[in-house]
Amino acid sequence: MYINEGKKQELSNCNITKCILMLLVVLCHSMAFWTNNWFTKNPVYSAAYIGCASEWLGTFHVYSFIMISGYIFAFQKREKFNYTSFCSFLYKKFKRLIVPYLFVSIFYVIPVYCLFFSPSIKTIIFNYFLAISPSQLWFLICLFNVFLLGWLMDMFFHNHIYYGLAFSVFLYLIGSIPFLNIFQINTTLNCVVFFWIGYMLRKEKKSVFDGKYGHVIAGVIFLVDISIYSFYYFYKGRIELLPLGSFYNVLLVFLIRIIGVLMIFVLIQSFTQYSNKTNILSLLIPQTMSVYLFHQQIVYFVVYILNGVVHPVFHVMICFVVSVSVSFLIGKLMSLNHFTRLLIGS
Repeated sequence: MYINEGKKQELSNCNITKCILMLLVVLCHSMAFWTNNWFTKNPVYSAAYIGCASEWLGTFHVYSFIMISGYIFAFQKREKFNYTSFCSFLYKKFKRLIVPYLFVSIFYVIPVYCLFFSPSIKTIIFNYFLAISPSQLWFLICLFNVFLLGWLMDMFFHNHIYYGLAFSVFLYLIGSIPFLNIFQINTTLNCVVFFWIGYMLRKEKKSVFDGKYGHVIAGVIFLVDISIYSFYYFYKGRIELLPLGSFYNVLLVFLIRIIGVLMIFVLIQSFTQYSNKTNILSLLIPQTMSVYLFHQQIVYFVVYILNGVVHPVFHVMICFVVSVSVSFLIGKLMSLNHFTRLLIGS
């Protein structure tokens, strides 16, 4: 099917967006050491502001990626008329997401995890083979589940998208009830609403996101997001003590995530209107998946080596550059062969 130049540019913008969000994920993990609950050791030099920034990034980077996935899904299914067969859609996403999960977890993530964390066999089985907490690879399982739910929701709600939104919010609330997160079921229920928001944005084609004042709108949303997050960060302990405090915290986190996702969408829509792909982004876009797959274990090695050696800010910068560069090179090498490309979903 013919795609006009405007739609090609929109898809190109989505690829740029996903690449930038992937870089934000790497940056978040490069700073996560200072949350004091992410690695086997604690930082020699304290830097709570870095940990706070990492937690703030964590409120929207992955959810924004899922939103963009919903946006592209709506275009592919409702405008380009792809994904008509559920079985073929399932097969395609299995190759793209589950095959890399199995390969990278068995031959890369689990060995490095054993090196640093010395887990029991039971922990490995629970974390990776039941996908309860499989390091950064949780996202692949979650996204696979979200795509399946998204396909089914499109079938039932494509003419009633606000009913679909209400249903996805209900799933979010169910997912906020603590229970064993086998195959990322909990997390999936928390993420479907962001997929559906992306779906709605594409289907509705809201012009507010395309105007020349997009960067101003994004700035206002950013200030609102920072304000609400700061309130939550400093007062979440006190809120927990209130009657229904846990429920209020769930609503606050949900609001922060929604605002963050909209902020990213508006900001990057505005950015991509005035900016062509830079040489660096052009290089990185084909390796977006590879950088995501391999970066976190490289972060472990850099954190282990540099802890207490350099100032935390320089630590973060070095960690970010090294993890992006090395994971990019791994992906580039694996992309030279058809079989290894399949193993990393490239």
